Amino acid sequence: MLGDANRFARAGQIAGVPLAREARATLIAEIGAWGTMKAALYRRDRVAAEELPQLMQQDSGVAEVRRTLVEHFGNRSAVLKLDQALRDISGHISRLRRDAASSGSTVPAVVGIVAGIIERIRLEETEMPEFAVLEAFYQGRLDLGPQEVAEILRVSGEQGRSVAARLGMPDKTPLPELIALADARASAWMNGGEVFGLDGATAAAARQVGLSYGRISERIKTALRLLRWDDDPEEQG
Repeated sequence: MLGDANRFARAGQIAGVPLAREARATLIAEIGAWGTMKAALYRRDRVAAEELPQLMQQDSGVAEVRRTLVEHFGNRSAVLKLDQALRDISGHISRLRRDAASSGSTVPAVVGIVAGIIERIRLEETEMPEFAVLEAFYQGRLDLGPQEVAEILRVSGEQGRSVAARLGMPDKTPLPELIALADARASAWMNGGEVFGLDGATAAAARQVGLSYGRISERIKTALRLLRWDDDPEEQG
């Protein structure tokens, strides 16, 4: 049955499966057919529910990716800790929604409020999307060549966190030159998905890399205005 995830999620009743349709649909949406099957096998072997998240992370490779990120980006441990905290809260929200769907009860309104707060934090914390790109890379989900991969690692700060290092330029490079380079790379990556017909994960990563370059450009422009005692952003456009 799990070979047909759509049927498993939408069928009214399934012999031998006590879960309601809403609960099955939530499972497929949250962890996919593979994750649902693995969770069912663990529960069949009497694995405690509280042990499932860690085992599922290990099976999926997420735990190994997290270790890799810590090894490569330990200088940003605060962001890593925030990311893990958000994941834990999101997991708890998913369980609450899944339990409510299974029992036919109503999800408390505060759950939606917290979910919205989590989403806003992820959108407003500029380094969080970069970690998502790096996770996709370390999980082997990006269809990019060595040159593009090297650029992703560089712009995300693996070779230094200064704007010059992220652009692969010497520290003494003039700011206008850095701005021009950042803008050019932002445009190239933002258009990459359409030009090269990239797949979903790769296209999303390309757009995020483009946004990262855009943020770098804006940061340099702000520094340049301050150095010139210029309070009018339009004059720098």
